[in-house]
Amino acid sequence: PIAFRDMYRHPLKVGEPVFTIGNPFRERDHVAGIVTFGKMMPKAAVRVAARVLGLSFKEADAIAKLVPLPVQGRHTPLKKAIEEHVELRQAYQSHPQTKQVIDLAIAIEGAPRHTSQHACGVVISNKPLTEYVPIQSSQHEDLDYVSQYSLEPIEATGLVKMDFLGLSNLTIIEQALEIIQAVHGVTININTIPLTDPDTFALLSRGETVGVFQLESDGMQRYLAELKPTVFEDIMAMCALYRPGPLSAGMVPAYINRKNGREQVAYDHPKMEEVLKETYGVTVYQEQIMRICRVLAGFTGGEADTLRKAMGKKKRDVLDKMKEHFVEGCKKNDVAEKIAK
Repeated sequence: PIAFRDMYRHPLKVGEPVFTIGNPFRERDHVAGIVTFGKMMPKAAVRVAARVLGLSFKEADAIAKLVPLPVQGRHTPLKKAIEEHVELRQAYQSHPQTKQVIDLAIAIEGAPRHTSQHACGVVISNKPLTEYVPIQSSQHEDLDYVSQYSLEPIEATGLVKMDFLGLSNLTIIEQALEIIQAVHGVTININTIPLTDPDTFALLSRGETVGVFQLESDGMQRYLAELKPTVFEDIMAMCALYRPGPLSAGMVPAYINRKNGREQVAYDHPKMEEVLKETYGVTVYQEQIMRICRVLAGFTGGEADTLRKAMGKKKRDVLDKMKEHFVEGCKKNDVAEKIAK
C-alpha cells in the first residue's frame, strides 16, 4: 500500500514516463482498502444485552463468564452453547433474569457491530472506484479510501482484489545481509541459494526456525523436527497444513508419519493416486480438491472451482447442492457411491 500511495499521490513531472494502460495507479480514487465488519460475538452480545436491560457490571460479568471461550478462534453460538454447557444451561433454565439476557443476546448475536479495514486487502480499478462501489475515507495512513463493500461483494463486482503484506521478516533479511557485508566483506545473493541446500534442511529438521516467516511458532518448530523435511515441497505442505481445520483432523501427524514410512500411504480410490502421490495420500492443497473433482466426478474446471470456493468459505448451502452432482458424476466414472460420499 505504501508503494501505491507514493505512486498515486505524487503528481507527474514534465518528461516523466507514464503507464500505457490509462495510468490508473496515478489516480488516488482508483485504489482503496477493503472494509471489514466486526460482528457481535456471544460474550459481547450478552454484555450488551445485560447493559440494555439495566443490569450492573457485576451481574452482566457473571452471566458473560458462563459463555464458553472460543476454541481455535471459533465461537460457539449461544443456542448451541446452552445445549452443550451444563452451567450455562442450568443458569438459563433456573434464573429468569439470565434467561431474559441470553434471549436478547441470541437476537443480536452475529449482527454487525463496527467497521474496520482489512489488514492487507487492496482493491484496484481501471476507472474511479465510485463507478463500481461506495467508498469512504480511510483511517489508515497508507490509503486515502476504503470500500464500503467487504471481501465477497467486492469479488462479485468483478474488481481485482489483492493482498499486500508488510513483513518484518523481509527487513530482517535485508539487515542481516548488510551486517554480513559490513562485518565479513561477503556479498550474498539470497536468490542464488538452491532450494536443495542440505544445510538449510538440517536447520529446519532441528526446528531452529525462530524468525523464519510462517515457520517460527512453537508448534511448527515441533512438527518440523518430527517431519525432518528433505525437499522444498515438504515445507510447502507444512505451511498449508498448519491451520485449525487440518490440525484438528489429524492431517499433520498423518503427513509426517507417511513421509517417514511409519504409516502406509493409502488412497480412497486408485484414481486419486495421480493427484495425491506428491503429498503421500493427504489432501493438502485446494488445487488437489479441484483435480479430484475432475478426475473422479468429471467436473468442469468451473464446477471444480465453485466447489473449492464453497469448501474454503464453508458455504454449506452450496456444498449441499453440489453433493448430489458430485456423487452422480463419480458413479458414472465407476466410483462407488460410498467412496464418493
